[in-house]
Amino acid sequence: MAGVVVEIIGGLLALVVVVTLCVRACDNETARRTQDELHAPLMHKDAETGFNTCRICDFENFKRIPFCSLCGEKLVANDSNSDAAMAVPTESERLNLSHRQKRARSRKEWARKVDVQGRLFWYRQGRGRALRLAMRQSPGYTLAFVDDTKVNEDSGTKQEPKLTVASKTSSRYPLIDNQDASLTKVVIEIFLPDTSPSNPDASVPPEPAATIPLDAASEDPSLLPSTLAKDDVVQNLQLEAMFQVPVLTESSVGKASRKPYAFFVSNTTKLIVDVTKEYVKLNVHRDKLLEDSLEALSVIPQDHIHSMMRVILAKGVDAGGLQREWFLLLNEALADPSNDVFCCVNASEQVFYLNPHSRDDIGEAHLLYYYTTGRLVGRALLEGQVLGFHLALPLLKIILGIPVSFPDLESFDPEAYKSLLWIRDNTGVGDLGIGFVVAEARGSDNEMVMIDLIEDGRNIEVNDENKDLYLERRFRYLLFESVSSQLYCFLKGLYEVVPFHLLAVFDPEELDFVLCGSDVIDVDEWKRCTRMNASLRKHDKAVTWFWELVREMPNEYRRRLLNFATGSSRVPLGGFRALTSSDGRLCPFTLKGVKFTDSNACIASRACFNQLDIPLYESKAQMKTILMGILDTELHGFTKD
Repeated sequence: MAGVVVEIIGGLLALVVVVTLCVRACDNETARRTQDELHAPLMHKDAETGFNTCRICDFENFKRIPFCSLCGEKLVANDSNSDAAMAVPTESERLNLSHRQKRARSRKEWARKVDVQGRLFWYRQGRGRALRLAMRQSPGYTLAFVDDTKVNEDSGTKQEPKLTVASKTSSRYPLIDNQDASLTKVVIEIFLPDTSPSNPDASVPPEPAATIPLDAASEDPSLLPSTLAKDDVVQNLQLEAMFQVPVLTESSVGKASRKPYAFFVSNTTKLIVDVTKEYVKLNVHRDKLLEDSLEALSVIPQDHIHSMMRVILAKGVDAGGLQREWFLLLNEALADPSNDVFCCVNASEQVFYLNPHSRDDIGEAHLLYYYTTGRLVGRALLEGQVLGFHLALPLLKIILGIPVSFPDLESFDPEAYKSLLWIRDNTGVGDLGIGFVVAEARGSDNEMVMIDLIEDGRNIEVNDENKDLYLERRFRYLLFESVSSQLYCFLKGLYEVVPFHLLAVFDPEELDFVLCGSDVIDVDEWKRCTRMNASLRKHDKAVTWFWELVREMPNEYRRRLLNFATGSSRVPLGGFRALTSSDGRLCPFTLKGVKFTDSNACIASRACFNQLDIPLYESKAQMKTILMGILDTELHGFTKD
């Protein structure tokens, strides 16, 4: 009898263990699904509520958004029976569209279609004379790179590379920096399956099963994982780019998706490696942030490029806030004209393109900058981060494999576009005295360099008979040939993180929106998605004053305030409710009331948790003085977590 009781008790204990394990597995699966949802905010509640389609540009906006995110048109609910909801732009409205609205409307100019043999090709939307004129005056080109050595294998001839590496060895940013050799740029930490934390809510990863410094692999190749050597990355990029010939065609691969956001987010979420299994730690000096960051990102092997990253700035410990600050500062450095990585090609639109003179301005390692920047853009897409600057429309199209045509120059370089447009539409071009040549100022001494657009172009005059060839050569040189090696390395880095077929579902405006988010901050939404602690709820005047001040300030200051509080100056694509904490979990914007004293009179931010600590001021004027003082002095880029 006792044996039977023991067996029953043993069976019950086993059942309890099984049930516990099942519950824990369910909890872990629920936690995993929650994390997937955090990386894909567009796939759930926003998508479930549907979209309002803009009547101007046909962009599908989330229903919570009152104005079109692309063109700024006031939205009318799709389910409305009003005439406004069904109306299409009139001829008068089309003639008076802003540049922003025209650009948004043209995003569907090209569409992929399938021919009778099942091959994909580009089809240009339009009809009648306007379409025929567009095809004649501004054909579209897609960019591909062909290995020059393979092109000539069949013929048995050897051709000199089209692109050459600069002969000078000096560089603004040296290949090897021995100033602080003790700081390892990249550490890859992998965790064994049985060492994962028992608490799924734990924000600190377990102790690593393997920690491999940057140079350990060179001493013992059996140690894995290992990182790459920066010198090798630079040399490989130079050799690859040297033999890559840019080829412009009017075809592409890929298939459009009717639901690009859901398709993209669901597939990129699968690429991310769980932080409890592996993460990559980047060590970066604040005073060498650009150089250290680009080197660190470049030496991560492709096998680990989808792992979560933790950034250590100098001697700090990353809890998320530093990583966001690092991303923000790195974006600012890339867009800084003094660093010569990107150049602002359209000041009014504030859009950026690759620097065609980077070899002269940066030096021998310039291709590393574009390879790493491509990886950074890919990581931004992967993690739902937003860039601090907009890429020029032609670059967005090149990324997506969409044909680039002559009218795209208008948003790229308005002055060059107007000049070339005049040449196209007028006669008597020979009187201008121009040749098939481009003059460029290069280097620190602005030495003038002449580039022939065709063989012996400087001695061939442009006239009415050959001006079409001149326009085509100028167009191709400006957008493709002058930056061919930079483009190759940038796209290589980007596609290593996010494969091309996942990006091909977007049009250029959608990609720009996903990369940069919305520039306009909706105060009503911000307020709706804000939490407050008990002390602040009791002091309702302080809450009223705060939101009144936010409404009164210009949008630029709202962006500074958002940056001060969260570490990012842009609203996430999923809106304010999609704000996350340092460990990637949903974390709403929070206002916390604290006691006002002489020693505690300033508003403090805790970007790790998207929180502002607001002293309970005695007047609105007092609060305004402190708040505007913070934003005026541009302390909005830094937080004290």
